[in-house]
Amino acid sequence: MCVAVCGAGVGPIRPGETVRLKLADGTPVTLIRLERADDAAHEYRYLPANLTIARRRDGPLEFSFLPYRKNEGDELEGGIMHFLLRWGLSENQENELEKALRSDVDSLGTVAGAASVRAWEDGSSWQITSRGAIGSILNRAVASAGHVPTVPGSKLAISFRFDGHDAARISDALRSQRGPWGEKIRLRFAVDDAPAPSRRDRPDWVLESDLGVLLPRTGG
Repeated sequence: MCVAVCGAGVGPIRPGETVRLKLADGTPVTLIRLERADDAAHEYRYLPANLTIARRRDGPLEFSFLPYRKNEGDELEGGIMHFLLRWGLSENQENELEKALRSDVDSLGTVAGAASVRAWEDGSSWQITSRGAIGSILNRAVASAGHVPTVPGSKLAISFRFDGHDAARISDALRSQRGPWGEKIRLRFAVDDAPAPSRRDRPDWVLESDLGVLLPRTGG
């Protein structure tokens, strides 16, 4: 179990300070200690973590990529991609997180769910980096996008519409480019649970994932 204390010196974690833990499955999680009048129990909440493609209740990922061509054997004329993103920990992950907090960091610590956050207001609250061709294609192909989710389990829907050339590039990437692509999708939040003198001074938090790791692979 990996532990790192941020913004804190040697000694107990004070309200407003954070601690980073890593779950057994490799998921990194940052906890912030809340400021409470009753200090008998040390209450923590986790900042947005575990960004994934959402799943339907019956199991399949909420992801689709549909390239199309006029006739079989022709070059692609275009394509449509749609997916829903979510973040948040499962009940089992929260329990594991609390055990790790108590054993490694704070024996009085309790995990009280996710932190109170807002989507970042200055500019876009989400972005796709464009260090290479895939990121550039995705950015110019965005057709619609919803709101960044601010509570666990809520979903961000993003749709893309590609011309033939770009659809072929995305199709190739989804079929053959295994592992990280170097292109990331980032969600940006303001943290309401952090002590600050004014709304403008609330710190921000970025949750990101490499698209090559996040997006599922297609068979054709």
